Order: sequence, then structure tokens, then C-alpha cells
Amino acid sequence: MTEPLSNNEFWMTNLPERNQKWLLKNIAIPGSHNSFTFDLTDCNPVCKSSLEPFLQGICSLGFVQTIIFNWSVCQTLTVHDQLKLGIRYFDIRMACKPECGDLNCVHGLYCDCIKYYLNEIKKFLVTHPKEIVILDFNHFYDMQMDDFKRLCKEIKEMYGSLVLINFEANNIPGYTDIIWQRGTVNSIWPEKSSVNEVIGVLENHWNSTQKSTMFTVLQGVLTPTTNFVFMNLAGTLKTSLAHVGMCKTFSEWIVSRQALLDEQTLENRTQANIFLADFVESADFADNVIALNFAGKDC
Repeated sequence: MTEPLSNNEFWMTNLPERNQKWLLKNIAIPGSHNSFTFDLTDCNPVCKSSLEPFLQGICSLGFVQTIIFNWSVCQTLTVHDQLKLGIRYFDIRMACKPECGDLNCVHGLYCDCIKYYLNEIKKFLVTHPKEIVILDFNHFYDMQMDDFKRLCKEIKEMYGSLVLINFEANNIPGYTDIIWQRGTVNSIWPEKSSVNEVIGVLENHWNSTQKSTMFTVLQGVLTPTTNFVFMNLAGTLKTSLAHVGMCKTFSEWIVSRQALLDEQTLENRTQANIFLADFVESADFADNVIALNFAGKDC
């Protein structure tokens, strides 16, 4: 087993020669959940269409907007700091603002325009040409075909082929050259609010997976129900869920995969290659994911 790297900023660039020959779906990649929520404030407008029906009916109440904010922030690191930490997969929800047509990222509340985040990633890639970034656009609100085309145009003009794009949407005419086909990424979302239940879903997937040609994302995140949120009105996603054991337990579970991968050859590394977490700076998450690339019989 080769020694893991010490500098995550260039971790793909500095992988040993044997890893450089692997398919991307065999590389262990750390990813951030709702990647661009780090700059949300409780003054950001609500994206009503992204909310559950019950919340849509009461979101105009001031205190409800604050509650939505408290449970919408999934990251605290900026795009640049996530990239320096080693994050190479970004989980993105998009909406078109009805009143002005701006294309914004969203999670309960509107984040900044997508162009801002894309530009931050491009600046990093220009100075890190051997690093690979995956952008996964998987939820869309209030977007029509013209909006999708506008988004694709911005991405293509900014990046060319610098990034890999997954769209969980219908094919966008004229842009099939830069976007993976729908279904390329298999994302395992436990949709549980208990740490043990989340780990149970991930463990079952790990143990039951057959060989796959797809990219696989394992989401080590807790999902609060509306009832849970209203039972914890003074809480936040970070204090009431992520930091009550999920971040630490998920990171420890990732470490436990090393011994299992040590018994496998490269062709059998199909259980997962992308690991998704909230608050990615916690519990050595990125370090532990990247270290998986140094496990295996054919090291």
C-alpha cells in the first residue's frame, strides 16, 4: 500500500502512476453536499418552488425564513477553500428567479448566481490543469428549456472541456458534447434522519453492489423531516444533525473501507467512487476519501 498524499490541493496531479491509469469511476473522490450554500444569509430570498407544500404556504412569515436558513446551510467553506481541501465533486441545485430571470443556485433560499461559482472553479482549474472537477446539476426549479440552454451556453463558453458535467434533466439540444447522459451517476441518498440508519443504507449498498459502469455517489448526510425541524426550531442543520455524529461516523466508515479495498483488485472497485458530505472540513473527511486510492491488491 502506497503512502497517502500530504497536499490535497494537487491530490489528483500527484497520484502515483498506477492511479493515473485508472478510469475516473475507480478513483475515490470527495464531494460536498449542496456545495454552494456557504454564503447564504437569512436575508436571502426564499425559493418557494423548492420547498415542501406546507412550507410554501407559510414561507412569507419572517421567522420561517430564518428557520429555512438555519436548515439550508450545508457548507461553510468557500468554493476555493473546498477545492484546496481536495473536493472535486460539486452537488448543485438550480433555479431561475421568476422576477428577473437570473440563474441562481438554491437550497431553500437563493444563493448567488451560478456564474460566480463557475468562475471560482475555473480560476482554480487554470492553475491546476491536471485536477478534474465534476459538476452535478441534479435539482431544477422554475426552469424552462430556454433557461437550460442559457445555462449550458454559460458553462461551455466559460469552461470548454475543463470540467465534467452531469445534468439530471432531459437532453439539452446542442449541448450533448459537454453533458453526460441522464443516468450516468447513480446517487445513493439514504433519506434518513438517524446516523445508524444512514450508515445501514450505505453498508447495504456496499455489500450488495455488482459491477457497474456508472459513477456512484454515496451520500453520508442526514435528511431532516419537516416535523424534525419544527421540533428543533432553535437548531441548525450543523448543530442538530451534522455535528451530532454524522460527519464523524461517516468519516470513520470511510476509513473502514480501506481494509475491504485491500482485498480487492482494481476491476472490483465498484461500490462507490464519490463520497458526499456536509461540512467537508469536519473529521478529516477529504483526507480519508483520498486515502482510499492507495488501498487495493494491485498497489
